[in-house]
Amino acid sequence: LFPYTTLFRSLRYPEDARLEKLQGEIQLTVRLNRKGLPARIKLIQRLSPSCNREAIRLVEEYPGKWENTEKEILLTIPFKLPVTE
Repeated sequence: LFPYTTLFRSLRYPEDARLEKLQGEIQLTVRLNRKGLPARIKLIQRLSPSCNREAIRLVEEYPGKWENTEKEILLTIPFKLPVTE
């Protein structure tokens, strides 16, 4: 299964989304090629253009092989701002 901790550590919250305090989830499907690398990424649930681009960047720049037996996987990437007092 895809290691979410690596994905989330690499997330760079877009500045415009941070200023607008935009939060939510992006869902996307990733079709894998024979080598287990992303061949096609399709957004299913969008949040904002900058957050959508960041989610796609995370998938494209994931440093390694995706450990999955399915040819297509569904990912949900949460965009949550840290709680501040």
